Amino acid sequence: MGTRPSRSIPGGPVSIDRIPPLPGRSAPSGTDVLVHLQNLILAGTLEPGERLPSERDLALHLGVSRPLLRESLSRLEARRLVVRRRGSGTSVTADFGREAALIGAVLAASDDHRDAAELRAALDAHILDLAAERMDEAALAALSRAIDDHPEALSADASLTHDEDFHAALARGTGNALIAAISELLSAWARPIRAGAHTDAAARRATMERNQRTLANLRGRVSASADRYPRPSPPS
Repeated sequence: MGTRPSRSIPGGPVSIDRIPPLPGRSAPSGTDVLVHLQNLILAGTLEPGERLPSERDLALHLGVSRPLLRESLSRLEARRLVVRRRGSGTSVTADFGREAALIGAVLAASDDHRDAAELRAALDAHILDLAAERMDEAALAALSRAIDDHPEALSADASLTHDEDFHAALARGTGNALIAAISELLSAWARPIRAGAHTDAAARRATMERNQRTLANLRGRVSASADRYPRPSPPS
């Protein structure tokens, strides 16, 4: 008969055996730790207001370094799932309501880069239509500045950054702050997938030419629906 996880000592941190070990990986990443703890919070295994074990004990229990654990806890705090206080440690957010749970679920799903890229491609199509209706000359000028004339000379990372800047300017041109914010989040989440379109000079040129065609369509207030961005291909 298995032993039952012990409860927390009143006023103290949760018992370490309430936290399952990380799924078997020889070298877990910060994202592995983040997703593991996040899932425990979303599932209710770690309850609102409960204090986590010390960083030293938790890092030892999970088999990771303290800097890596600290990075993961900082990301959980940014997602409003935990609260960190000097001298008091890290606690699960006490007012973890329905809205926070939904936000947490979305953020958990964002770790699937393929899904994030697919959602971004779907949103891009709507952004193009809105931008064609709403962009003014100032917004078009900002979009033009995001296009580099010689993409072959850029590194893969710089080319990807230029493309992300173009999409961010395009989203801001809709005049919808929520769309702009979500678009930038999706760009960040989809980066590992979209990086494949910037690995060689020919691919970078194709990406930039596509952006130039979009800009030309927008300048003429022509619907960009015929030139929508293709659905991202799965990584090889």
